[in-house]
Amino acid sequence: MVRTLTDIPGYEKSWLKFSTRVGSACTSVRRISNRFENESDLILQMANRHDVDELSRVVKIPRLAGIRPESCDWSILMVIDHVIRFNDWVLTTIQVLQSGSNASLRSDRLYPDTNIGLDALDDYQEQVWRYTGFIDLQKNLRAGGTTVMPSRQWLGSLNAFQWHSVAARHTWIHRRQIQKILAVAGVV
Repeated sequence: MVRTLTDIPGYEKSWLKFSTRVGSACTSVRRISNRFENESDLILQMANRHDVDELSRVVKIPRLAGIRPESCDWSILMVIDHVIRFNDWVLTTIQVLQSGSNASLRSDRLYPDTNIGLDALDDYQEQVWRYTGFIDLQKNLRAGGTTVMPSRQWLGSLNAFQWHSVAARHTWIHRRQIQKILAVAGVV
């Protein structure tokens, strides 16, 4: 299915691009990994407090910074499925970059499944462990090539370290989205 996506506003793109480049120039892999792990843990803690009906309920929320308008009527499980897909894309991209290539990988499979079940929570935990395990084994994420994400070309060409930073920021953005879904649904 081809989806027409509405982009985020230009000032948010500029902020995300600037903060990715400056932030990754001023911090360490460990610090970004800690942020990624902490945000992922918060997502899992929030999700594990609710039953499948609450996690599957599609809730319309106001748009948050960094989130496309069509992402504002997702369920918590849809958000988690999207984060899994995005993080898998970033992990594959980092693996390609660390191998010395700078190939651009397809990024058109990031939209979540609408029929996602509770197994997404276990899948997410496994994905976080796989992702952080790979990152922890890397000697230098700043070395190697750069690549562009086709659906987010406005970020520019990023190296593996910068993509890791994007994954942590992306997880933070969607953790906030889950909090907003819970608040709007009145289940917090």
